[in-house]
Amino acid sequence: MFLRPLSNDQKELFLNLALAAASANNLIEDSERLLLVAYADEMSIDVNKASMMQMDEICRKLKQISNSKELNQIAFEIVGMMMIDNEYDKEEKTFILKMAEIFEIPQSRIDKMFSCANEYSALIKKINVLMYE
Repeated sequence: MFLRPLSNDQKELFLNLALAAASANNLIEDSERLLLVAYADEMSIDVNKASMMQMDEICRKLKQISNSKELNQIAFEIVGMMMIDNEYDKEEKTFILKMAEIFEIPQSRIDKMFSCANEYSALIKKINVLMYE
């Protein structure tokens, strides 16, 4: 949703971060795989460019080349990825906390991101019911 304006370097690092987020709990769900493809499509890059890297290394590189607005956009998309399979386990929480720490995003903002993502998801479900049932 917010990825198109990122630079090419940011896009590639984001895709690596999304892959790391998807595998944070050592299991990449089909919904997470589909989201990785959707992210790549949105950014007009090849999903196969994603490579497994250490999460903290990716975050530090993103922090160096991104402003706070871009870091918030990246964090919000990662929050969305964590919620796509309707599970938010201990490993994923640890991942988000570490990312937020490196990006210097306060926990209160991360909590708001989760709240907005939940509201967005509920709205999409309501729209789908309205349109297709």
